Amino acid sequence: MSTTSSQLQSSVNTLNSTLSLLTSTISTLSTATSDFPRMTKVLTVNRHFELLSEPEIQAAQESLREEIVPEFRHLLGRVEGQLERMERREKGLVSRGELLGGRLEGLNDGKRKTATAAAAGGPRRGAFAGGFGQVPGAGSRENVEKMRQLRAKKERLAYTVERLALQKGQKVSF
Repeated sequence: MSTTSSQLQSSVNTLNSTLSLLTSTISTLSTATSDFPRMTKVLTVNRHFELLSEPEIQAAQESLREEIVPEFRHLLGRVEGQLERMERREKGLVSRGELLGGRLEGLNDGKRKTATAAAAGGPRRGAFAGGFGQVPGAGSRENVEKMRQLRAKKERLAYTVERLALQKGQKVSF
């Protein structure tokens, strides 16, 4: 029986050794897998941002462009129209200022000529654009008043002609 006993002893030893190895393996596996619950939580993919494909982004950009560009062009057109209107108004005001300045100069020149002629005490020469020379009977009050009225009428007409010429020039430039 000794052979059987020795065989049994050998089997028990092998079984003990296997049991010991199995216990060691279980201990190693427990240590290695003890962090798995935490690791699964850490490694779980959380999508904080929604990722879009390139075609989706391009479609969104195109849609935005289709929305914004017409409105932008409309606003640009309005701004350009306002700028043109303001430029025309500025030109009109400048030409009107020049016209009124010229008229004021003409009035000032007329007053100087009248004052010079009155200081000289003689009849005025060249009072009209045609340069008629000395006006007969200029000394009488009626003729002086008539001359003043005619001169005023001449200045009004010259002003009107100049204004119409400037207006015509403005209309031609637009």
